[in-house]
Amino acid sequence: MKLRDYQREAICKIEDCDSSVKSTKGSQGMCGKHAQRVRRYGDPHYVTPENIRRDRQRESLLKTVTAAPGTYKKLNGRHEHRVVVEEKIGRTLSKGEVVHHIDHDKHNNHPDNLEVMTQGDHMNLHRKEMQKAKRKFDPCKACGAPHSAKGFCNPCYQKDYRARKKHV
Repeated sequence: MKLRDYQREAICKIEDCDSSVKSTKGSQGMCGKHAQRVRRYGDPHYVTPENIRRDRQRESLLKTVTAAPGTYKKLNGRHEHRVVVEEKIGRTLSKGEVVHHIDHDKHNNHPDNLEVMTQGDHMNLHRKEMQKAKRKFDPCKACGAPHSAKGFCNPCYQKDYRARKKHV
C-alpha cells in the first residue's frame, strides 16, 4: 500500500468527526477544520461567535414558519406545497406547472390534496368556480344580470347614480 492510499483512509481523531485526514503536515491526525482551530485558538472544539451566529440564522431559515391566513407555508424558503408535490411525482415542477389545492385550503399540504396542473388549466378551473359564485347573487333590479352593488349590476348602478345626481 502506498503512503497516499494510507493518508486518504485516515479519519480525524476528534470524536464525532468523520472527515478524512488529507495531510500529515502539522495536522496531528486531525482533519483540516480541527487542525486549523488548534493552530488559531489552541482548541479543536472552539467555535467562533460568527459561526454561532451563522448556525442560528441557518436554523431559523430552515424552520417551517406558520403562515398567515390566505398565504402559503414555506419550507426552507420554498412554498411547502411545491416541495411536497415534487417529492410525490419524483421530479421538479416544469415551467408553467402549478400546484392546485383540491380542497382550496392553502395550508393543507397533504399529498392527496395536491394536484399538478398547467397554469391555463388552473385558471380555467378557478374561472368556472368564480362564475358559479357570481350566479349566487340576486339578479339586478333593472336588467336581471348578476348585481355587484345595491341590487344593481355595474351599468345599471351607474345609470341610477347619474339620474339621482341630476335631481340633487
